This record gives sequence, C-alpha cells and structure tokens, in this order.
Amino acid sequence: MLRLAGVRFGLPFDVMGDEFVHIYTAFTFMSEMTLRALTPLSYVPTLFAIVTIPFFAAVGVGAMALGVVDGLGGFKELAIMHSTEFLSIGRAISALFGVAFVYILYRLALPIAGRGPALLVAGLAAADFWLVHESNK
Repeated sequence: MLRLAGVRFGLPFDVMGDEFVHIYTAFTFMSEMTLRALTPLSYVPTLFAIVTIPFFAAVGVGAMALGVVDGLGGFKELAIMHSTEFLSIGRAISALFGVAFVYILYRLALPIAGRGPALLVAGLAAADFWLVHESNK
C-alpha cells in the first residue's frame, strides 16, 4: 500500500519530471519503431520506457478501437491533453514493479536463510524509504 499511496501525489505537474522523459521516450519508441533514443529529450533508452510500451500500446489500441482517437497522432494528443492520467499510469506500473521486487526478494531469501529472515528482509525492503520513493517515480 505504501507504494501505491503516492501514485497521484504532486499531480498535476507544473514542471517537467522524470516521468515525462520516460513516457515521451516510450511514445517515441512506439512511433519510430525503434529502441534508439532519437531526440534530445530521450537522453537514454531507459528500461522503464521500454517496459511501459506494452501498457501504453494497450491503452492506445483500446482508444482507437473505441473510436476515441484516430491513429497514433490522436493518441499522442490524448496523452498530452491528459498527461496527469498518463503519469499516473507510469507511476502505477513503477509501484507494481516495486511490489514485485519485494516478493522476488522474499523468494530469493527463503531458501538461503529460511522463513523468518526472508520475511524480515522483505519487510525491511517494503518499508525502506528509498525503495518506496523510487517505486513511485
């Protein structure tokens, strides 16, 4: 719950944060059909941008199928007009990966140290400020 609590915190943005770069890079990858950073804003092809492509593509295909938008250009315009919602999607994906990290950490520690220490490690990771902070970006 800690990871999902901050998904909408600080929105709407008046400044450009990291989320904009990742989402812009994901849209560039989709429109150019490449994983190369082709624009100055996409300074690195981040793993997060690559991971979000299927989620944004699913939203775009759904919007096109329902007639909400016409093509990728219309979907980009929708994303710009509703940037807060698209930032929230990116943050929710990041939070879910943070939750998955805690579970994977527990599963890795379980055969090595046993149930008690594995739960302790997973609990500490679940409440660690920096890990929670980074999974809300």
